[in-house]
Amino acid sequence: MDLIFGNTTDKEVIESVINSSYLSVKEHYTKDIFRIGKSITLTAKKEFDTFNNVNGYSKLDFKLKPHYYLNGDRHNGNMMTVNQTIEVLNDIFDKLNIGNPDRITATTLENGLNIIPDMYDTKDIITQSLYFKKKPLIKVRQDWAYYKTTRPYGTHPSIYAKLYHKGEDKNFAQKYPNEVHPNTLRHELGNSTNIKLRTEFGVNTFKDLFNIDAHTRIAEYLLKNWDY
Repeated sequence: MDLIFGNTTDKEVIESVINSSYLSVKEHYTKDIFRIGKSITLTAKKEFDTFNNVNGYSKLDFKLKPHYYLNGDRHNGNMMTVNQTIEVLNDIFDKLNIGNPDRITATTLENGLNIIPDMYDTKDIITQSLYFKKKPLIKVRQDWAYYKTTRPYGTHPSIYAKLYHKGEDKNFAQKYPNEVHPNTLRHELGNSTNIKLRTEFGVNTFKDLFNIDAHTRIAEYLLKNWDY
């Protein structure tokens, strides 16, 4: 589990979270940005009264990167087990004072599968991969030939795929040779609607991220879609 988005309008939850002693804050006119390192970003939308005075927050958006969190914000290039994911989420929620994760709606999940090809160079596999199902796998980065996705810049599809050379991502394999295999291929799928998360994985709120059955469905989904 590489990326998690969610949100809540529950003011009790918002107040509890933003009062975490672990958070740093950067204030803006219409919103405040709270962070823990590079792995946790919270955007709090300000609420104004009729006199244009700030009257608390109306919504809190969550952006969590559990894989980076596991590795101390250094990289997300190694393997991450379900148990490790759950341990990380427990730690994150504890730091954010989240006692009721069922009051936070899950909106996007990006999940990845690391593959270490034993006969082929990952560069060749990516170069020769043209489609995911009927959607073209396109290059969207001018600086990196070994990253393809079905999600063009500026678009927000509800389902998208990524295929890229994780060993070369930010030179992870070179920087962390004992943790990231240099021929790592990453197959990644994103689902960015709550209804898709509910119907496909049984994930409606952040509480469902602790359900082993949900992680089993995610794993089966990744393996099934690798066929395409």
